[in-house]
Amino acid sequence: METTEKLKLDILAFGAHPDDVELGCGGTIAKEVALGKKVGIVDLTRGELLCKRRKAPAGNHPDDPQIQTGNRALQCHRRPPH
Repeated sequence: METTEKLKLDILAFGAHPDDVELGCGGTIAKEVALGKKVGIVDLTRGELLCKRRKAPAGNHPDDPQIQTGNRALQCHRRPPH
């Protein structure tokens, strides 16, 4: 989606980890987008600690193809953590 500095949104959803917002309120996001709202998602973490404990590669990263596919399906904008 768009990656401009001044993106105007109607709804901004926050999640602790990548995919939390989609799993928790994906239906609401889809409904609001269908009604013409612009929705953004902010992930507060990348989920690194859990992956580190499991000694697994970081999953659910905003650059992950599954996350990008979900964003396109929901037509929402994502701001990854830094």
